[in-house]
Amino acid sequence: MVLQLKALSKDVPIPEYTIGDRVRYISDETLREWAKEESSPATVVEVKLHMFRQGPDFWSVVYKVVFDTPWPPRERTLSGQPIRELTVHADSLVPWRE
Repeated sequence: MVLQLKALSKDVPIPEYTIGDRVRYISDETLREWAKEESSPATVVEVKLHMFRQGPDFWSVVYKVVFDTPWPPRERTLSGQPIRELTVHADSLVPWRE
């Protein structure tokens, strides 16, 4: 697949994280604060390469992460369940350091 992508002369990103990597999620201000306070360790469980065709084609790496513990009660899904996993881009992740 990579050879075909190179033949199409598209810039294909190399994933920063792989399955099993330990990361921390930091997106908006509320979550950044929570991540600092709670340490929010998570594990990468899936890595996907997506191609977006809006304007010039570009590639993006998307990660699915599973948190060791669910987010605090105020951060819930629409069904009221605690958030346990997320699908995010690399700019919302940093390596986990104990």
